[in-house]
Amino acid sequence: MKNNGLFTFIVLLVMLLIITEFSIGLNKSNTLFEKNKNELIKLENAHKERTILEENVDKIIKIKLEEISQTSITNILIAQNEINSVLYNYLKNRAKAKNIFSENETDLTLRFLNENSVVSILKIKEITYAEYVFTSNISKTNIVWTKLGNYLKLEFKIPVDYITRAIT
Repeated sequence: MKNNGLFTFIVLLVMLLIITEFSIGLNKSNTLFEKNKNELIKLENAHKERTILEENVDKIIKIKLEEISQTSITNILIAQNEINSVLYNYLKNRAKAKNIFSENETDLTLRFLNENSVVSILKIKEITYAEYVFTSNISKTNIVWTKLGNYLKLEFKIPVDYITRAIT
């Protein structure tokens, strides 16, 4: 009888150990699931922020191009400065000027935008074609850039040869 009680006790002890190990594994799994879920939420928020930045940059440039093409402004330097002034005011606290090879980041300035972009205006009778191009420098290494999120590899940038056009 004593052997039977000892065997039952050992089986019960083994079952308790298995249940304890299972509970610990389940708890670790739930913790990992919550951590992954939180990282996905952060990634989605960063993606949303990038989309908003991209759409607003497009909208700012497009609206200013349309405004300029409806006025009598034909001096492309004045037009370029007007567009870049509005763009700079939107991006100054959101993005940096960056050289892609040296990884050198500096504060974004109106001068940087003016040196790295071109505006073209062509008026024929009542039709005006206006174009804004972020040309970068001669070696195509300057961009407007920002990293989104703390530990994420998501970024916003105005790429080299970015073009927006307006016809009015």
